[in-house]
Amino acid sequence: MTGSPVTRPSPELPAEHRFALVVATTRYADESLRELRAPAHDADELSAVLADPQVGAFTVKRVIDRSAQEVRLALEEFLTGRDPEDLLLVYLSCHGLVDVRRRLYFAATDTRKSRMAATGVESQWLLDLLEDCRARRLVVILDCCFSGAFAPGIKGEADLGLGERFHGQGRGRVVLTASRASEYSFEGEPLPGSVLPGSVFTSALVDGIRSGAADGDNDGYISVDDAYTYAFDQVRTLGSRQTPQRWLYGAEGKILLARSPAGIAVVPVDLPEALRSGLDSPHPAIRLGAVAALGEWLTGDDPARALTARQTLEQVADSDIHQVAAAATALLAAGTVDGPLPDAPAPDAPTPDVPTPDVPASDTPVPDVPAPDDLPAEVEAAAETAAHDTAPHDAAAHDLPSVEPPSAGGAVAPASPAGVPDADVRPADTAGAGRPPDHPGTGRPSRSLMPRGRRARALLAGVLALVVGAVVVVVLTSRSGSPPPTAAQSTQQSQAASQSQTTPQADPAAKVAADPALAALVPAGLKASGKLAVASDASYAPNEFKDAQGNIVGMDADLAVAIARKLGLTAEVQNVGFTEIVPGITTNAYQLGLSSFTDTKEREQTVDMVTYFSAGTGMAVKSGNPDKIDPNDLCGKKVAVQNGTTQADSIKDVINPACVKAGKPAIPNDGDKFDQQTDVTAAVVSGQDQVMLADSPVVAYEVKETGGGLQKIGATTDTAPYGIVVAKGSPLTKAVQGAVQSLMADGTYQAILAKWGVEDGAIGTSVINGAPS
Repeated sequence: MTGSPVTRPSPELPAEHRFALVVATTRYADESLRELRAPAHDADELSAVLADPQVGAFTVKRVIDRSAQEVRLALEEFLTGRDPEDLLLVYLSCHGLVDVRRRLYFAATDTRKSRMAATGVESQWLLDLLEDCRARRLVVILDCCFSGAFAPGIKGEADLGLGERFHGQGRGRVVLTASRASEYSFEGEPLPGSVLPGSVFTSALVDGIRSGAADGDNDGYISVDDAYTYAFDQVRTLGSRQTPQRWLYGAEGKILLARSPAGIAVVPVDLPEALRSGLDSPHPAIRLGAVAALGEWLTGDDPARALTARQTLEQVADSDIHQVAAAATALLAAGTVDGPLPDAPAPDAPTPDVPTPDVPASDTPVPDVPAPDDLPAEVEAAAETAAHDTAPHDAAAHDLPSVEPPSAGGAVAPASPAGVPDADVRPADTAGAGRPPDHPGTGRPSRSLMPRGRRARALLAGVLALVVGAVVVVVLTSRSGSPPPTAAQSTQQSQAASQSQTTPQADPAAKVAADPALAALVPAGLKASGKLAVASDASYAPNEFKDAQGNIVGMDADLAVAIARKLGLTAEVQNVGFTEIVPGITTNAYQLGLSSFTDTKEREQTVDMVTYFSAGTGMAVKSGNPDKIDPNDLCGKKVAVQNGTTQADSIKDVINPACVKAGKPAIPNDGDKFDQQTDVTAAVVSGQDQVMLADSPVVAYEVKETGGGLQKIGATTDTAPYGIVVAKGSPLTKAVQGAVQSLMADGTYQAILAKWGVEDGAIGTSVINGAPS
């Protein structure tokens, strides 16, 4: 009896100062720099969507077709004198030029390729400006050729040395580039009679923001991550030969670019079988009990359940007999009609009463119902079960984002950064609310329904539904001669119905308690904060990845939570690019790196590694192995790997030297490197690359998840331990090693691995710096 999805307006953006500088250069005096169509179009489109008060709400300044001196002056004026709480966005669209020393310059109207240092805008100069800026949140978007050279971690660009400088002082800074350090950025091709298009990358960004399609987590906001992910997917879908890149420097939480014009889609959930059966019952009294349970959904915290309740109650009010329809109508009037989340009532607001429709008359007298405090134990237990079945559940169980109650202005706050819904906090009962007065003339409790359901009322509604149902059964069985069920039998039936409902999988980490001896090893400053910042690249399923709600999940995420709890801390797992995790640990941006790091002697020179798992290298090809890849001979083949992994190192240091020594062609470019494992998988499935190398549990998972798109070939090789990354010489290292060993001893470690299907990688002992010799 559920209906159609509805759309709610997106919440308003936070009250803050938002400024954007849009720099675009179309025309160039140097004849060797061709005129560009896209920048002027891009500047117009992006400025419009950013300045729209209902979308971006930025104060936008445009600098179009200016000299290098004018561009430098505009950038310096924009970034100087800002407040720490300002949100700043800098966008540049122009020719990107790289000199013989691999330094990147942004071209202006008077830039000469033969004199780039004197006439261009050097990227290092811009980096210095950004580092000196006081604003804590900075977004830089570069749409130009070779723009990936602006940020660190790019293949072949280690000599730029920009990453350490930018990472050292920056907080909350994000860089998006249209291409890698060695790639061109492309303009879209115009169609006959059409308006000249913008660049592929910027057009995708603008489209995602303007349409709201970039709001991938359906929270009503478009974050920088949302916009990048949408643009990346669109660029790949169009087949453009460029790879958008993203880097984060100490970013905390979400940086919101815009408010989604598309709003928030709320999708109704399916009714549980018990409720559906109750609504379909031929007995009005049982249908009344189901209607009362829907009243709990209507005023609960779960927007999807509230929508289902409203739409179902509207159907009941339109189609059922008078008594049941009247109850549904009264619930709709007392709850919320225009949206799934009602405002909380004022403390002194009167509580609307919903009259209890009379149970249809019968020849059998209706017994009085005892008040809740006087109920027999068996009925109390059954009522508890019924109340549990009708209580609001976690939104995540229905694949919906966690949504907070609205503020006084009606805006809905976004889900928390960690993606974990807050506890269900309800107002305390007012005097007498737990035991309503008897309804005059019936001897039955009245069902007063208040906005925001309370446990006492849920218990009472469950008791009433059970007793009314029992009364009907008594009436029916007295005429058929069959004995009514006992209270104990009713309890068992209710419990069975409760157990038939689907519940989320248990979280092994949730039961972990702090170990005082291990907690004593935690540094004082960290202990005082109570939080453990854990960096993880959430693109490596099943070890670490994002679920449908955008939460970071997987084996490593669960282990991070369990380790933190052992140490008396709360884990804050953050999504960080793989190549940025170790630098982040060494600069104290994060305390732990838990992201499937293979423990190697080279890594142990920089950080400490606490072993916790064993994995090898696996290999996968497109299903059917169309290129007849021999797992023992990858020479000359197109091999996809994730940047910074041991597989990438193995191609460069082991496989390719062996190919050259054997007189065979090497793997091109030491492998096709991607920043995320999901892109590695996509490259092989699409046919862009012929084979991928990754950790064995990841290969097994990707083969399963692609549904026949990939197949594993060859045996698992180079088995080695995973290590948790900790700052070199930190006292936290011993505490983490002790926590892992304790989790192994109490069975939590094994339960977490079993949950994610990676039990084969379990080890028996955790050591510090256990890389094979």
